[in-house]
Amino acid sequence: MELEKIFRTSEALRDIGISPRRLVLWENNNKFFKIKRDSESKNRDRLFTQDDIELLKWIKKRFEEGFSSDAIRLAIEFYQTGKIESVKWYK
Repeated sequence: MELEKIFRTSEALRDIGISPRRLVLWENNNKFFKIKRDSESKNRDRLFTQDDIELLKWIKKRFEEGFSSDAIRLAIEFYQTGKIESVKWYK
């Protein structure tokens, strides 16, 4: 069985093509995702899987296409859960 490759923040950001500041914005303000942190490193560096990197590339592409943060968040929620519960529907 092959272990999943893990990427550090600098490697992942270089591959995705975004700045550290953009990553923090997407993670904290927009709450698009939560990246696992290395509890053994001094600065608790983020640890990215290939799936994390692909999600961030997808998010970047949607912004480039003009989608709003809310639309991206809803699409991610629907993809991950199969439903959208964060929106209140009115009659």
